[in-house]
Amino acid sequence: MPRALPAAPGGMAISRPAEAGRRAGSVPGFAYSAAMKKSSIVWNKRTLDRFLASPLAVIPGTAMGYAGIADPRERADLIEYLERANHSPPCAG
Repeated sequence: MPRALPAAPGGMAISRPAEAGRRAGSVPGFAYSAAMKKSSIVWNKRTLDRFLASPLAVIPGTAMGYAGIADPRERADLIEYLERANHSPPCAG
């Protein structure tokens, strides 16, 4: 069951964090890009860190078209936040 996370500044929301051990692009019903669906990435701290640093370099053609997060500490903080969110109760409604 997806977890609901609060919207980030600027209105960007993360509706389904990458869960450790889950193959990228594999949550049923989510509208992934063809590139994400075809990737062979399995999410863990290392793969998520690489993706957050440079999404288009890790998965060319992904719909996550932003420059990435250059600061390693910011990426580590985000990954920790997502890990905690993955262990939160499922959203209701």
